[in-house]
Amino acid sequence: MQEPVRIRFFRGSALIIAFAVLSLISLAMFGLIKTVETNILIAGNIIYKRSTLYSAEKGIQEAIDWLSPRILSNELYSDNKLNGYFASYGADVAFVNRNEVGAKIYFDWDGSHCGGSDISLCMQPKVLSTSINEPNEIQYVIHRLCKTVGSPDDPKNNCKMNVQNMNASPQRGQMSYAQSVRFSNADFLYYAITVRVKGPKNTVTYIQSIIHF
Repeated sequence: MQEPVRIRFFRGSALIIAFAVLSLISLAMFGLIKTVETNILIAGNIIYKRSTLYSAEKGIQEAIDWLSPRILSNELYSDNKLNGYFASYGADVAFVNRNEVGAKIYFDWDGSHCGGSDISLCMQPKVLSTSINEPNEIQYVIHRLCKTVGSPDDPKNNCKMNVQNMNASPQRGQMSYAQSVRFSNADFLYYAITVRVKGPKNTVTYIQSIIHF
């Protein structure tokens, strides 16, 4: 006589499956949390970067406001380091094909005297005071694009001047698709304004603007 077949049930298997499912859910939740944290971090960095950009525009405007009432005076013929103004880029600096050759120009953003003694020109920036409405650290340097200090009309000096077109030149019977124009150097100097803004989490932004009046 054959014995009846006995079906054995494995007790506790449901618990093991439940643990496995919970582990998978936990891993998925952990990955989701890390993704959200990363997105929040990126969004925060973007906000800080935009904040420094807005502050840099404020620095440009502060520099322009300082320059504007002095444009027609001899005060701009010499350096004013307390206000971050430099009347020349140095006679020892040469630019060839847009590459700097020889002496170098540095900005002393960190107050370390540009980190060396062999630097020809170390420009000290003007530091704007911080406030509750402006927590970022704003610094700017105004740089007159002239070879040496002094009057831009000095023959020994060499300044970058704004070029304006004058009235149309006579055509003299020529046929052309475009109107001929005469150019001459106007008495408008170029000034370079360089701004550095340092914000939270070591966010740093640099902006440079070339202006004339």
